[in-house]
Formats: sequence, C-alpha cells, structure tokens
Amino acid sequence: MIKSIPFSVLFAFVLMLTLTASAQEKTFTRADSLRGSINSTRDWWDVQHYYIYVDPNYNQKSIEGKVDIKFKVIKPGKSMQIDLQQPMQLTKAYVGDLPMKYTRDGNLYLIDIST
Repeated sequence: MIKSIPFSVLFAFVLMLTLTASAQEKTFTRADSLRGSINSTRDWWDVQHYYIYVDPNYNQKSIEGKVDIKFKVIKPGKSMQIDLQQPMQLTKAYVGDLPMKYTRDGNLYLIDIST
C-alpha cells in the first residue's frame, strides 16, 4: 500500500528540482570570472586600510566620495583591479601624487600602475 505524501514535501521537492535545473543553465561570462577572483591584478597587493569620505547631495539625490586605499605591495605588479558596481564610477586614480591611467571593463577598472 502506498502512503500519501504531504503536499508540502512534494512542493519542496519540485521546487528543489526547479532551482537545481535553473542553476545548471547559468553560463559564466568573462565578467563573472574576473569579479572577486584572485588574479595578476589582485595578487600583488594587500589592503591594509580603506579611508572612505562621502559627500551626499540630498537635493540632487547623488553621492560623491573619495576612497584612499592603503596597501602593502607583496610582489611586483603592473595593474590594479578595482570593482565598482553601477552607477559608481572612478574619475581619478593616483599613487601618491602621481596620476594613473585606467580603463574600464564592465564593472571593473584596471589601473595601470606601471608608469
């Protein structure tokens, strides 16, 4: 004799199968692999401290700010990766008083520190 299965157990099982199937369909992009991964643009420096300055503009509903990153150089590096979600933007990059060139690739900025 077959016992009846409570609806909640059956629903949870179907939901689990649905979530598992949809998770397997995800194709990873180049941005996915760069975001958060340790690579040559991240493995040469170690953050020691962030200094964060924020200036909210309530009338324009915007925020400007500045972040100083104190870091320790672990090994030689040529480029520093900084991830910023939209709508944040990098407008200037300096090492000490020296302005650095940078490029944007999606949500990440690569700062050329070899100059």
